[in-house]
Amino acid sequence: MAKSTDNQKEERCIRSLKDPSSFYNATLKDFVTSASLFFFNALLFSTDFLMNDASTWLQNPSFQKAKEVVSSLKVVNDCAERGIALASSFNSSLTKSEEEKQYLLQIVAQHRKEFPDAKKSTVLNSLQIEHLKDSKSSD
Repeated sequence: MAKSTDNQKEERCIRSLKDPSSFYNATLKDFVTSASLFFFNALLFSTDFLMNDASTWLQNPSFQKAKEVVSSLKVVNDCAERGIALASSFNSSLTKSEEEKQYLLQIVAQHRKEFPDAKKSTVLNSLQIEHLKDSKSSD
């Protein structure tokens, strides 16, 4: 049987994500790609246990340390969930009043309409226009 390349493995994993029914028959190798080693390197885990049989990993100190750290990580589903949590936390730190929170959200929405992007030039242009309006009205 021909060996599958890293690109084929990554493609297989991506396909699996698109078809939820494929998870039922998936094994660990279906989720391991060439980028999997990056996880260990990013968290500064030793990878020496990977060279041993998986049945001996529980006795390996490197594996035990990695497992302990990974088990303590808080899993976040997606960027939207993190954004909502951050916004809620920020709002709660500013005020406890629901009325004030709603007012704050309205101010943010208005600001986003006035400044649709986060560019300094957009803010400066708006300020220059305001300044021109003020100087013409005072004439």
